[in-house]
Amino acid sequence: MNDFISQATRRGFLRATTAAATFSALSSTAQAQSPGTPGTGTGTGTGTGTAIPTPVPGTVTGGMSASAAIGTLTDADIAVLRFSLANEIIAGDMWSQIGNQILYNPSYAAALRAIDPMLPRYMLDTVRDELSHGAFLMALAASLGVPPVNLDAFRTLPDAGTPALTTQNQDITDPMLRNAVDAWRLGGLTLPAPGTQRLVNLTALNIDTSWFNKYRTAMNPDLMPEAPMLATLSNQPVIPTTAATGTGTGTGTGTGTGTGTGTGTGTGTGTGTGTSLNNADVLNVATAALLHVSNTEQLEASTYLALGAFLRNRELLGLMASIMPVEFAHYTVFQTSVARLAGANTYTQNNGTGTGSGTGTGTGTGTGTGTGNTNTIGSGANANFLGTLDITGQANTIPLPILPAPAPVYTGAPPVSVVRPRTIAKAGAVAAANKMMATNMFAGQPPAFATMMMQMAMAADAVATVAVLSPNGLTTTQPELALSTLGSTGAGGSPITYGLRSLNGSATIVGGDTPNPRVQFAGGPGTYIFELTVTDANGNTARDVATIFYQGH
Repeated sequence: MNDFISQATRRGFLRATTAAATFSALSSTAQAQSPGTPGTGTGTGTGTGTAIPTPVPGTVTGGMSASAAIGTLTDADIAVLRFSLANEIIAGDMWSQIGNQILYNPSYAAALRAIDPMLPRYMLDTVRDELSHGAFLMALAASLGVPPVNLDAFRTLPDAGTPALTTQNQDITDPMLRNAVDAWRLGGLTLPAPGTQRLVNLTALNIDTSWFNKYRTAMNPDLMPEAPMLATLSNQPVIPTTAATGTGTGTGTGTGTGTGTGTGTGTGTGTGTGTSLNNADVLNVATAALLHVSNTEQLEASTYLALGAFLRNRELLGLMASIMPVEFAHYTVFQTSVARLAGANTYTQNNGTGTGSGTGTGTGTGTGTGTGNTNTIGSGANANFLGTLDITGQANTIPLPILPAPAPVYTGAPPVSVVRPRTIAKAGAVAAANKMMATNMFAGQPPAFATMMMQMAMAADAVATVAVLSPNGLTTTQPELALSTLGSTGAGGSPITYGLRSLNGSATIVGGDTPNPRVQFAGGPGTYIFELTVTDANGNTARDVATIFYQGH
């Protein structure tokens, strides 16, 4: 049983000012084989532009330590902090695998660029943010004496994407990618080396696509059923696991001279083999990744919102309120990339090379460049996905807006554009853990992992078991007073029982086990202190205290 002592008011929590949503219909049978690595080619070009600025570290010129700013945490605050840390550790493991693919698998980076030229950078910045969240919360917990969250015992899964990393031993020369890596390093962040054992399995995910309808229509899961999936995407890899090769052909002319009875020139043709991107594989894998991370980021935002609303420590509440909109900003920026899937974005496979020999009096060799195939995003199963789609058996026309549609929050109030859901029942720690497990991202983990996650989640959700007793600090001349328990709740909306007692004096309590108790000041004038204990269906308890000054007639 968890014992939480709280003050009488619920805390308000930050409402995000940015939001988003759009989506794509991905082939439900995307191949698990990854694309091949690009072939080689040479070229020259000129251009002008402004260099990407090198990030610089910030300098702290004032402020105070975390322990001084935050002070004492209740058990409820600690439980929320520990679950949030575990969630960020898991997110960091997932994102670092994606980050390695972007940096060291040119095929993957090229496919993401074909979706949106900025998508690799969006994703690398998200890698940075998620790693920083985990590092910060871990250091914060340690400085506050919070019991550690160590998931290392469960880092047993293979780094399945390692075979697809074809340039991991090479310098990163792409300016956009290089700039992102420099920003990480200035923040003291690095990716785990390829081959590191993992917490998360990204090779066969069941991708939750309900976020599309939830944010593009007036749906609020807090008040209505979950939004329907736009598509059923099962057993989907979101990172390549092998490096497949393709072929290209080329013709070449060669001029050779020889010695002997005379000299001559000749031309010839040849074919060569090179590596190339594969539309059926790489675009499905890259698109699946975009859809999956859209889900994880909006899920994290809702969980911070739901749990943060009940934090007792105001400084910790402020920190959680500062992280939440960053998670939703990730979701929002990914929706700009999702929207581009409807365009006629193309990329050209890297060319193969061929050699040819010419004959004359002498012999010679020549090198030719083959012409690769041009692949178009939006072809096949991805074609016109923002047009008319069959979502629930009826044709639905999906418009282009990205930001979230207004949705109802209260009965009788107009709809409003908000982050949703935000209740413990739909967006709390248990709900988040269940949604993560449903994606199959923990495939290969032992049952003990799920048990540990659910224990932390239940402890965090217990923060929403709240006792509220009022009035507090009232001075009265009436010998009998009605007290209010309005605002008392059980975690996830579970039913609660009430227990009221007098901590001093000889007050008489009437209906102390009901939500509407009355007290009589039988001991005469003086100070009376009452304590309310509420217990929810899961055994979580919370307490609140009210002091009444009785002056007598």
